[in-house]
Amino acid sequence: YLYNLIVSNQIEHFDSVNNSINIFYVTFVIFSSIIGLSIGTNLAVENALIIADKLGFGELSVGLSIIALGTSLPELFTSLAAIKRKNYNLLIGNIIGSNIINIVFVLGMSSLFSNIYINRDLIASSLPYIAIIFIASHLVVILSYVFKKSISNFSGLVLLILYLLFLYKLF
Repeated sequence: YLYNLIVSNQIEHFDSVNNSINIFYVTFVIFSSIIGLSIGTNLAVENALIIADKLGFGELSVGLSIIALGTSLPELFTSLAAIKRKNYNLLIGNIIGSNIINIVFVLGMSSLFSNIYINRDLIASSLPYIAIIFIASHLVVILSYVFKKSISNFSGLVLLILYLLFLYKLF
């Protein structure tokens, strides 16, 4: 996918590159961020599992709600910043790119380190809700594009309500 973007020249070139950037500072910030992200991720997962256990929720419910929301918040804020700056290509790229990275790269990389076993009963009990929300949300987006060529406030509200219904059915 990324190779195709580069070859087809779909990636925008920015001419406003700042040549006075300190490479050591940038490298330090990147590595510090990776370490902080690793520590924060472990804390989030461990504490979410503790909270779920104390409240009597299953691991799948926690993964589909608390952890998923926590990992989506940076994308949400990036998308809001893109909308504020009227940079809709960044918004669409962020949404599509994060989904491709999450499904293909993260799942692939995780499976390199350990086999991923899926509990059939957990998936079977949640699959109808997941499928309905998946189909309904895609229909909202497709119909919004077909009729208005944009995601309207109403469509956004419908998507938010679908998510809240999903959380309600999940718990």
